[in-house]
Amino acid sequence: MESIFDKSAASWDDKPERIKMAQNHFNSIVNTFNFSKTTVLDYGCGTGLLSIPLSRICKEVHAWDSSVEMRHVITEKIKKENISNIKVAGFEEEINSYKHNYNYVLMSMMLHHVDDYHSHLKKMKELLLPGGLVVVIDLAKEDGGFHKDNTGVFHFGFSTEDMFNAFEFAGYSDCQYSVIQSVERESKDNTLKSYDIFLASGRNNHQNQTS
Repeated sequence: MESIFDKSAASWDDKPERIKMAQNHFNSIVNTFNFSKTTVLDYGCGTGLLSIPLSRICKEVHAWDSSVEMRHVITEKIKKENISNIKVAGFEEEINSYKHNYNYVLMSMMLHHVDDYHSHLKKMKELLLPGGLVVVIDLAKEDGGFHKDNTGVFHFGFSTEDMFNAFEFAGYSDCQYSVIQSVERESKDNTLKSYDIFLASGRNNHQNQTS
């Protein structure tokens, strides 16, 4: 998965539909949640299409990605725009250093790249402050045609039941799931199909223990 994103990082923002999708996701989350004075983790930040606009309304954004080249692209953007409240890092080097640190953990279009997403959501819960929210934007259940190359794709979207079961497994409460966007694109069989994208969230209502 990492090498695929490394190869595509430099041209990632060249597709207008990708920029439009990210703008839609940003509008959806800021119209749903209050990010003022919060610390946010954008887990799987890519080139920063959400991290950078979020930095203008949040106290601080931590932008994590496994791809070295994706991190390079967002770092160059941060330098160019002189942004001071985004911290860029990889996954493994930081995940044990920021437990109980975030008001929001955001994962946009990345959970389908995680094999054991139940355990992953449980791990994300450890990063949240009490009352903090994990926010997932991803594909609703689909036929596998959204990506023309499914290398690194472990799940063809998630149903409401999939997400609620995963949230329950991880110990979240106040779980929500709603479709926020339908995207038309040419599938692998060269036909135009519509794919739904959802916004789901779960709350960490447990008092974190000092580790």
